[in-house]
Amino acid sequence: ERKLERQRDRPEVHDLAIAQASFELGLLYYQQDRLHEAEEKNLEALRIISAVVGEGSVYAADFSMNLGTIYDAQGRTDDALRMYKRALRVFRRVLGDGDDRVAGALMNMGKALTNKGQYEEAMCKFEEAHAIFVGLYGE
Repeated sequence: ERKLERQRDRPEVHDLAIAQASFELGLLYYQQDRLHEAEEKNLEALRIISAVVGEGSVYAADFSMNLGTIYDAQGRTDDALRMYKRALRVFRRVLGDGDDRVAGALMNMGKALTNKGQYEEAMCKFEEAHAIFVGLYGE
């Protein structure tokens, strides 16, 4: 945290490095079950990366996916689904339908939909993810 604060005050440090550091710190907080702090750091990372490279970048999609995971852990399923959908749209557009990150987003959506009791929709997401994984790695 202190290192990140020092970097913020150094104009020669690129914004992408600060976004990545915030993201990594958010991951650490998530692993420590410090979900509020994890959310704050991931929101900061997403804000920076969206301003620097755009909301339609794979980086922004990765950060959105992670934020969805944090929201899921907080019991904020609707917010999690919103982030997963956002990530999925970008992954599909940038990486194509057959990428493993697309499948990962679909899996996360399926888990969130299961948590909401929307089992049929969840099953569709799981089946779509499964088909992508089979296409990539075989049965």
